[in-house]
Amino acid sequence: MIVPQSFIVAHDTGVAPWLAVVGYGIAALLAWRVGTRCEGRERSFWWIAAFILLALGVNKQLDLQSELTATLRHVARSAGWYAGRRQFQLLFLAGLAIGTIIGSRWLARLVQGLRTPVMITLAGLLALAAFVLLRAASFHHLDMLLGTRLPFGKAHLLIELAALAVVLTGVVLAWRSAPAPGRRPGYHA
Repeated sequence: MIVPQSFIVAHDTGVAPWLAVVGYGIAALLAWRVGTRCEGRERSFWWIAAFILLALGVNKQLDLQSELTATLRHVARSAGWYAGRRQFQLLFLAGLAIGTIIGSRWLARLVQGLRTPVMITLAGLLALAAFVLLRAASFHHLDMLLGTRLPFGKAHLLIELAALAVVLTGVVLAWRSAPAPGRRPGYHA
């Protein structure tokens, strides 16, 4: 069995990428814990958010999309359709965009009428989804803009951290205002 290089050596190094990984982990854990304190649609939202955040954190460190790209590039060359890869890339991006839009609309309906921390977290998740789509599109001029080095790191990392900060704000507010474990809203001992 061949083990992808990303499983052996971490892809992102430096303080800021690790800050993002830790932020995703904390947000995922807190979202899961908030979900255990809630019921109904809100519980569903927090558990879905926890899964999304965990997946983003794992991908952030292991760079799974690069492994997928390398594998698909190898398959395309082996099968002889590498020259026509742009059509497949456009189809993939269209599918990703459509899936993201459908998932975002579904989540927006799920959280309609729920507490403010849910809405803040959803806003951060939607910003992360937009960021992921921009990164997946990989237009050359966009890559140059997102790769611009700023005093605190590359632009794409700062955009990701800002969206993650919005998510963390919502999750922490929800954690602080969620009913205590074993107590449901309206329950008085």
